[in-house]
Amino acid sequence: MTHHHGHDGAGHHHGTDHTHSELGRRAVLAGAGGLLMLAAAPGSAYANTTPIAAGSPARIAPKSGAARASQLTQGTLLVHADLHNHTLMSDGDGNPDLAFQSMRDAGLDVAALTDHATLFGISGLSKSEWDRTGVLAGAADDPGDYTAIRGFEWSHPTLGHVNVWGTANFTDLLASGSMSNLYNWINGVDGVGSFNHPGREVQRFNNFSLSSAAVDNMVALEMFNRGDDYLFDGWADHGSSPLTACLNAGWRTGLTGVSDEHGTNWGWTEGVVLRVSDPAQANPSPGPAGHPCNDWGVAYASPWWLQP
Repeated sequence: MTHHHGHDGAGHHHGTDHTHSELGRRAVLAGAGGLLMLAAAPGSAYANTTPIAAGSPARIAPKSGAARASQLTQGTLLVHADLHNHTLMSDGDGNPDLAFQSMRDAGLDVAALTDHATLFGISGLSKSEWDRTGVLAGAADDPGDYTAIRGFEWSHPTLGHVNVWGTANFTDLLASGSMSNLYNWINGVDGVGSFNHPGREVQRFNNFSLSSAAVDNMVALEMFNRGDDYLFDGWADHGSSPLTACLNAGWRTGLTGVSDEHGTNWGWTEGVVLRVSDPAQANPSPGPAGHPCNDWGVAYASPWWLQP
């Protein structure tokens, strides 16, 4: 593992380069999802259950983790992940030293810390905190059993929030204050990113205006966040679903579900990854006429809900 400390000329792309570790995690990020699926022969990458690390006595860890065998495709393994979490290093409540262990105790295979990158580090990451996140991820990473990832959430109050993973540095709103600048930065460092809770912020990533250079870098659309889905969020302002707007613009993302944890229960709180609609119920989210209710969430990212 090599380490490199430094700033760019603008002084706002910060970080510590953990070259070997970051490269080893990129294969996982290529499938970025609240539930990741990796094609592999059964038993070649993961056991049917994940070992549960020792954790807080206040929690009772599931005895065998989440199911790994796909019920849909033979020979495909399910890798359970939560790629969006916060700590005291931005607007969360929890000690970052405890986050990765908490998510491993909960039975996750892949976990990321993504504290906010804002302006001048106000309620967001500083360089020292970014470096600290890298140290914590490096210490928690257990190749073959548990993947710990350092990331950040670029957070613009009107354009939207974007998670970025797999980079040696981070960028903030001073250095990358527009979508085009952010896409150029992500592409330039070969990172991967996600459109977070699309539609919550009014400009909706400039309505998903395409950057052809960053198509391969933007791998995820965060359709499910905590107890909310964003299938029709922002419909009243834009007249379209974030999902169709994203795909129609030319992006080719997968869909993710995350906990977006801001408390201290990393990995243990519900993060909706599937909703079953009841057409007899009213739909509180503005959407197409006759669209069924999307309030009845029944499947969650917490691993014990995913067992057959």
